[in-house]
Amino acid sequence: MYGIEPKTLGRYVLKASEFQYVMYMPIKFPYSAINVPDNLLWTKPLIDRSINDFGYCEDYFIYLTSKNFFVEGFSGNRGGWHSDGFLSDDINYIWSNRCPTEFCIQDFYLTACHNRSLIEMEQQAKAENIKTYGENELVRLTQFNIHRVPFCEAGTRSFVKISFSKDKYALNGNAKNPLFNYSWEMKERKKERNDPAK
Repeated sequence: MYGIEPKTLGRYVLKASEFQYVMYMPIKFPYSAINVPDNLLWTKPLIDRSINDFGYCEDYFIYLTSKNFFVEGFSGNRGGWHSDGFLSDDINYIWSNRCPTEFCIQDFYLTACHNRSLIEMEQQAKAENIKTYGENELVRLTQFNIHRVPFCEAGTRSFVKISFSKDKYALNGNAKNPLFNYSWEMKERKKERNDPAK
């Protein structure tokens, strides 16, 4: 099933209010209301559409990532083919105002190992199977959608990710939401790609 096409949810032309680098900020805890800080409210149409698509999410965490800054080259993320939520049931929704994410639509045969599978994706991906879905498109990802960040011409790029998970994302560097009262033990990030819940 790895390498299937993602689901698209429509175009949203939005503008960030400021430069931002907000990583995996919890905006909903299990059985809580949604709380989004004022400077991130510009993402609300994306959050609302993602929740509408996801359906019942009362017992889920929802995390918000919002990046808006000047980029040149690979757009503020690690390069390389990968899968968001690999080996999990997490669902992610991504959006960018330019330099849309590249997907490789083909069969992949992957080992159930976070590190080894990345090598296998690089080895198996074929250039003729790369596809994008355009600027301002909201795209739903499961672990089965193999994708990578694109090369981006110099300029400001906005990127948003909304993540639904039953796991606590508690790695150092993740943003704290001032609208909730919580204290998590945070773990060190690893050099290699991280499972956001480990």
